Amino acid sequence: MKYLITGGMGFLGSHLAEELLKRGNEVTCLDLFEEKRCTHFRDWETYRLVIDTILNKPLVTQLVRSADAVIHLAAIAEPQQYVQLPRKTIEVNLKASLAILEEVTATNKLFFFSSTSEIYGKNTVQPFREDSDRILGSTDINRWCYSSAKAMVEHYINALHQEQLLEFVGIRIFNCYGPRLKGRVVSKFIDQVQSGKPIVIHGEGAQQRCFTYVSDLVNGIISLIETKSSHGSFYNIGNPKEEYSVKQLAQVVSEQLNQENYPITHVDRAAYGPSYQDLDRRVPSIDKISKAINWSPTVSLQEGISKMIEYNNTFGNNS
Repeated sequence: MKYLITGGMGFLGSHLAEELLKRGNEVTCLDLFEEKRCTHFRDWETYRLVIDTILNKPLVTQLVRSADAVIHLAAIAEPQQYVQLPRKTIEVNLKASLAILEEVTATNKLFFFSSTSEIYGKNTVQPFREDSDRILGSTDINRWCYSSAKAMVEHYINALHQEQLLEFVGIRIFNCYGPRLKGRVVSKFIDQVQSGKPIVIHGEGAQQRCFTYVSDLVNGIISLIETKSSHGSFYNIGNPKEEYSVKQLAQVVSEQLNQENYPITHVDRAAYGPSYQDLDRRVPSIDKISKAINWSPTVSLQEGISKMIEYNNTFGNNS
């Protein structure tokens, strides 16, 4: 199978590319850079890296036509970026995605789309099911441009599928973590402890999250792609078995680094500015994906953080 992965050098993309290569597939990664800890990918003859942007439409057209399936992961997803750069977020997450879909439908390729738990917005009825209502804030709040852009792509994908113009499968990710993660709460906490700085928590740290280790996510993605009966739908993918507050996460990180009672600094929850709104709780229902491919998470938070620490000790942290 020949795969094109947009954002193939990002956190999730690099792990997915690596696993697909191990399974004997051909993989082309399109990204803006080469991850320094992925240079060993070059050892595979079935691997190709193209350094460019998904906004380069002629290039995307060429790459899509040479693939059997397109895995679209490239996006602006870090809160600081989509709060400060809403126009760029919309251009990359929405406009570029629609352009890629135009080429995919023209060539009848299988399309995989990585969406987000942000889709559900401020809905307080949890756990979230795939058909749960979306409740968002005002368009004056930049924070919601990310959720809205992803949702519009989902709407368009469903519309194409309903007209029998697209074969697809997609996921909504709930707090994935693992080696190579950058700019997110788990990696930030590990980096802060390993560099001797206090752990920085936004607010009191009572926000509840479910954390999904990257190998569980990758196995779920590949299984969804390879299981034709699962196509034509979106699936939550997360770990509702273990729900932690941000403060509890900080404790787990410090314990795994043998630094119990590590110092914590609390900052205002509005640290990203007035255009950011945090959510108190986000928990998925995974009944749908469990029935479709018999998927469930296997890696505990303690085990996953330990794997991240071991990786950092071998290859260096994200700083």
